[in-house]
Amino acid sequence: IAVGVAFSKQLSEQFGLYVSLLLAVHNVPEGLAVALVLVPRGVSVPLASVIATLTSVPQPLLAVAAFLFVDTFRWLLPLGLTFAAGAMVYVCLHELLNDAAEQLGWRKALEVTGASFLIMSATIAV
Repeated sequence: IAVGVAFSKQLSEQFGLYVSLLLAVHNVPEGLAVALVLVPRGVSVPLASVIATLTSVPQPLLAVAAFLFVDTFRWLLPLGLTFAAGAMVYVCLHELLNDAAEQLGWRKALEVTGASFLIMSATIAV
């Protein structure tokens, strides 16, 4: 969806290409994560590669739909982005922070989380 919205009329084509490149780079470790779970379970490497590639097939399909309808549903975009942000915050706090606390202890996990938050805030400000 992000690719379709990035190529909308309100944004430059350069921005759309930038978002497309970033998502393509993001898909590499995502595909590896899928394949690396399948191979130890007996799936052949070629089949695991095909399955990992197929997990990204919905992206271009939804990108086309998002591009076609972004202007029609512009009023809904803030709600969708807010919902996505809330889901990410929930996963980070409920899943990832608990896993980190199990391995590092709560104090260290919260210190690393706080430091990461500060670093990300600083890079966004720049």
